[in-house]
Amino acid sequence: MSTDKERLVDEVDAFFHAVFKPMRPGPPRLTPLAQDLTMGQLRALFVLAHEAPLGIGALAERLGVGLPAASRMVDRMLQDELVERWEDPSDRRRALVRLADRGRQVIEEIQEERRGAIAQVEERLRRLLAQLPEEKLTRLRDGMEAVAQAAAVDKEPE
Repeated sequence: MSTDKERLVDEVDAFFHAVFKPMRPGPPRLTPLAQDLTMGQLRALFVLAHEAPLGIGALAERLGVGLPAASRMVDRMLQDELVERWEDPSDRRRALVRLADRGRQVIEEIQEERRGAIAQVEERLRRLLAQLPEEKLTRLRDGMEAVAQAAAVDKEPE
């Protein structure tokens, strides 16, 4: 890449940061139901929201903790009525865990808070764009279309 092009890339990157960094929503505000939970418990709830039921060993693996720590966490979340645990019908030595109604409510409240923060960012961006003269808005649209096309071709592995 030529030096002039590198400079342009750096300038465009700096403009993106100048516009979007102040708009970025912070961490979601913890709802009353989530305020007494540890980060580990919140992570466990999100894992169970996406993959349930799970054995406690599988949950421990997803969280990157040992089986005893995961087992204690599940016990605490059972006491708080966030999860349900039962014997695996195919292997009685194994316990399965899934979200209870209260656990689902915690996840839904956090996600709703996040959606609200994202909606505020989107509204602010629309207000900023509406302030641009039509000619500049058209050029911006054309440039963003080119970036979107490059992104569609250059997919990063997940």
